[in-house]
Amino acid sequence: MKRIVEIDILRAFATVLLLLHHAGIYQFEVYGVTLKILLRTQIGLSLIGIFVFLSGFLLGYYIKHNPHLKLRDYYVRRVAKLYPPYIVALILFQVLLPVQLESSDFWIHLFGLQILLAPAYSVPIITLWYFGLLIAFLLIIPIGLYKCQKLGPAILYLIAVFILSYFIHEKYQIIEIRFFYYYWVFSLGGLIGRYNTKHTKLVTNPLSMLVSSTILVLTAYRLFRSQSAYLVELHWGHISWATAYMLSFIHLTYVAATKFKRFRGGERLTQLISRGSYFTYMFHRPVWSIMLLPLPIAEGPITFIIQFFIGSPLVIYLSGKLQPLYERAFVSRFRVPDKKPST
Repeated sequence: MKRIVEIDILRAFATVLLLLHHAGIYQFEVYGVTLKILLRTQIGLSLIGIFVFLSGFLLGYYIKHNPHLKLRDYYVRRVAKLYPPYIVALILFQVLLPVQLESSDFWIHLFGLQILLAPAYSVPIITLWYFGLLIAFLLIIPIGLYKCQKLGPAILYLIAVFILSYFIHEKYQIIEIRFFYYYWVFSLGGLIGRYNTKHTKLVTNPLSMLVSSTILVLTAYRLFRSQSAYLVELHWGHISWATAYMLSFIHLTYVAATKFKRFRGGERLTQLISRGSYFTYMFHRPVWSIMLLPLPIAEGPITFIIQFFIGSPLVIYLSGKLQPLYERAFVSRFRVPDKKPST
């Protein structure tokens, strides 16, 4: 599949936000107010929102441009790409980070079911909960996008799944709330990738940009007032604010990416970060932990400097080299040629 420059830029931007988000920047203050209060909720939703939206978009785009694709082949390839690195990361988290899972919860995490079975049976661990979120979406949403040839039935399918998931959550206390916060972000990405072919003029239209800018400001302020990315109980108002914030942020970031791609100077760096983004997500915490092992220092400004300014470039470089190597050596074995069915 041909690389889309804007996607590389968006993914690279989200990866840098991720590293900034986890490195400890929120300990600093601006005019006596910590950045944790000012920005943590918005940055967290922004970076995960971009990753989730792009995952949905690429799912729909892949289905659209591979009309003879078998859904089984898609799943095999996704498992080959996502699962082995996740298992390695899960082991490293257990060994290097203060993360301990009970036996039953370890098995739930091992199969990536932590989001589907929380909160009744699992407590998703830091960072790696994102894999469980992807598994939840990829078990459900590709079926609708694959089976529905038109937009209308696909939307009805997604609405039905969302409603059913809510009733299951309420009755059995499973399907963790982050599923609902990111559901429509992933779904909209999938719908655009699957059915929309002429979207560039619409999203770069000044009126649409003005609307998104207004929504972004209003929702950012609302989220600032709540001081939380997620509420313990499902709160549809808060979910709506968060979803609107993420979609408007993604829209405006995409518009910025269409401008940024004209500057060729950052293309190689953008591609390096983008191509290693999954490995960066999975392994940045273990790498940082190894770097800090010989240093008897408490968490503070020094750890932020080490993790972000030294550890992050190291993780980006290693991931940018190792992830493409892994995909060529292993994932490419599961590539299915786009052939018409025999007659």
